[in-house]
Amino acid sequence: MNRATRRKNKKKPVWRKESTAAAVDRICRTGEITLKDLENEYNRGMRNATKSCEEYMIPMFFSALACALKHNYKFGDERIVRVFRSIIENINSVITAQEMIDRCKQETGLDIINYVRENPV
Repeated sequence: MNRATRRKNKKKPVWRKESTAAAVDRICRTGEITLKDLENEYNRGMRNATKSCEEYMIPMFFSALACALKHNYKFGDERIVRVFRSIIENINSVITAQEMIDRCKQETGLDIINYVRENPV
């Protein structure tokens, strides 16, 4: 049997379409990966997402806010820093993001979720 014949006779893998839950169940059952492995990877992903948010998104938001306050409302450095401190105090006064969103809607009438949906970045 020559090389071409061996390659021709070699079976190709059959890919199955399965749900994520079924795939997780199959992987755990066959011992390819354990539930502990999945939990560790989930936690690692959460840590990376949090780190990314802290390193990039929050500074970007504060920078954009500072520029908007400076250009649109002629705020100086001290007033901008006071706004930042107020934002941090508001964030620290609530436990969840939803609580802050609800408080914003109650105090200002602005529905942040709908606003963000209607005005994507």
